[in-house]
Amino acid sequence: MLKLLSVSHFLRIMKLLATASAPKPSAHCSVPPIINGFSSGTSRIVSVSIPHRLKLSVNELKLVILNYTSYERKTVFTRFQHFVPSALAKCSSPERPSSLNLNTDKRRAVVAWSAITLVLAVGNRVLQKLALVPMKDYPFFLAQLNSLAYVMTFFTLLHVRYHAGVTTDEMLAIPKLPFIVIGFLEAISTVSGMYAGAILPGPAIPLLYQTFLVWQLLFSSLLLRRRYSVNQLLGCFLVAAGVVVAVTSGASNSQMLSGVGILWPALMIASSAFQAAASIVKESVFLDAAARLKGKSLDIFVVNSFASGFQAIFILFFLPILSNSKGIPLSELPLYFRSGAACFLNLGTNTTGKI
Repeated sequence: MLKLLSVSHFLRIMKLLATASAPKPSAHCSVPPIINGFSSGTSRIVSVSIPHRLKLSVNELKLVILNYTSYERKTVFTRFQHFVPSALAKCSSPERPSSLNLNTDKRRAVVAWSAITLVLAVGNRVLQKLALVPMKDYPFFLAQLNSLAYVMTFFTLLHVRYHAGVTTDEMLAIPKLPFIVIGFLEAISTVSGMYAGAILPGPAIPLLYQTFLVWQLLFSSLLLRRRYSVNQLLGCFLVAAGVVVAVTSGASNSQMLSGVGILWPALMIASSAFQAAASIVKESVFLDAAARLKGKSLDIFVVNSFASGFQAIFILFFLPILSNSKGIPLSELPLYFRSGAACFLNLGTNTTGKI
């Protein structure tokens, strides 16, 4: 049975230790007075080793327990090393920020970055439509220019982050096959979106692209085996119904898509479907990378850089097919690109059109 003859003496030592270690006189520590954890054998406290001049170190505070078992061996009892440092740390850092303040800062950061993302996404769509008004005859040139801009931007940032140590060699060594799939899907989405956006009226483009949410729920259920609640499915249905109502009714007496036909709205919806499929493949890349990198998060610029690189390559491969669909022979493609560059730089005659 454990003798508690020196418990009061031990508590007095703990108080002296807390008083000597605290940065302010008002600091206070409380140490539990009960020692437990021995359920077998007969033990007694033999000695308590304490440094001189009250320079007490928690690592040097040891209770030597003589265990009277069949082997007559000594056991060093260091139970108090676990909770005494944490108690002293609480006393020595009273000014550290609370978890409530940290959660508030994180919430504000999420709201701020969400607002920035929303503004940039809306600006991207509006500027794309504004660019397609004078470049209505050059959607393929604009799609290729758009993809090359992404390639230069993402790979430049990836280079900087690699030399800064954020991106590691293990991240760059992950399999590239998913990036090829992402590049293929995004290439089709970009080209089809450019061709449809050149014909569709401006307000119809963001409305039709809201079907991205519907496609994303569908592909995540099929590819990632995710299940959604009834409320989530109902919200998705309301989004789809809102798109149908807004497009078919329009803002005036005439319908929004009157005279456009069914081909171009369907092409824009297909563009959102390919983009949603690409986003699901990206998510699967992050899930697979978490296992390969042993819990480390994959740098998003690795995914975006290689995906945009393969996207630019696939758009270039689509060139013969798209040129034939527009009635442009391969021999006239250099002239097509020169004319598209002149139109983009506003070096020819001014072109007006309806947004």
